[in-house]
Amino acid sequence: MAAPLPVHAAFVALAFAHALVALPLPAQAATVSGFLAKSIAHEGRAHRYACYVPDGERPAAGWPLVVFLHGMGECGTDGWLQTEVGLGSAIRRAPQRWPAVVLFPQKPDKNKQWAEYEALVLAIVAATETELPIDAGHRTLTGLSQGGAGTWAIGARTRAMWQAFAPVCGYGEPDGIAEGLAGAPVWAFHGDADRVVAAAHSKKLVAAVAAAGAAQKAAIAPLLTLYPGVGHNAWDKAYRDEALAEWLLARTELRLAVPYLADPRRLSAASVTVRSVASGSLVVATTTATWRFDGKALAWQWQRAHAEPNGRDLPTFAPRAGTLTDATATAFVAAQLAALRDAGVFALPDPVLVRQPEGAVMAWREHDVEVELAGAAGVFRCVRRVGRFAQFDPQLQRAEQALADAIAAVGELPTK
Repeated sequence: MAAPLPVHAAFVALAFAHALVALPLPAQAATVSGFLAKSIAHEGRAHRYACYVPDGERPAAGWPLVVFLHGMGECGTDGWLQTEVGLGSAIRRAPQRWPAVVLFPQKPDKNKQWAEYEALVLAIVAATETELPIDAGHRTLTGLSQGGAGTWAIGARTRAMWQAFAPVCGYGEPDGIAEGLAGAPVWAFHGDADRVVAAAHSKKLVAAVAAAGAAQKAAIAPLLTLYPGVGHNAWDKAYRDEALAEWLLARTELRLAVPYLADPRRLSAASVTVRSVASGSLVVATTTATWRFDGKALAWQWQRAHAEPNGRDLPTFAPRAGTLTDATATAFVAAQLAALRDAGVFALPDPVLVRQPEGAVMAWREHDVEVELAGAAGVFRCVRRVGRFAQFDPQLQRAEQALADAIAAVGELPTK
């Protein structure tokens, strides 16, 4: 466990933050970033906490908000120690992964649970949203150990204000929690060798939430990641995992895909169809590539057909097909999904049709992609179209090239 800031450093940080409170909001938005010491008066008592503000230009809708609840070892009143363990440490190691405002409340009494400080947590959220431009539709809650228990308990009682929950080595009783979080995006983490809070706690809670969601026919089920051989400190692995950062900050419609994209071994089934239509003055060419993965084997097909613009069909290329199995299949799936994600295909609106720039040659092309990923968390579906002179927009050009590469990759697979 890391030590708190030296007294003089904490005092300077606190004095700096208090001085900023007097500045008008536009000046703060332009100059304040990093970990800031803050204080709030709540129920007749001053409570210190920390607020992380990322560098860079804020999104038009405001920053996403993450609330982190610490463990027993970080309890106190200095307002800073809770930033040294877990999420705060991960942000310092890789701030580029966390383009969000992150709040670090501090629980003063180690013998009390976070559920008893729910009002304080919500008061800090409310105060932050009056001081900083926050996207109120993009709040997430996470915590470790006692904070993991707080994530389960507070999340279940205040579910409507949060978009996702990530309890790490937490605990709690399923009564109330299961019904409260049924169908909510929950990703729990635990070390399977934890002797302080046994992994059975997370297993029990995840199973209860999953059962409650199934009874309500919810489309989303909770996920549990168990780290083999890891003890109570599951938080370093969890918060330093790029997938968790991406998952917490993802758009709602894309969050379900993140665990599958990060680790295709979580997939029980996947299918991708990419279609390219290119039109010139004489010929329209349509190329289609499809692959389906059942968790072990991959079956694929590739076909290209030509037609004249007047509708007359021309000779079709002989279709090709084949299968891949075991590690080869999983590696292909992982590479293809990663390429589509990295090119921003999943994040595009649908459809994206770009007008022809003046003076452009009269030819056009479109790429369509249909993706379905299924696993323990539920089913993610995505349909995207990129077309008509997308090459004149760099972002769309990357997406279009990734789709063209996906077709080529299937076409180059061995038929045996």
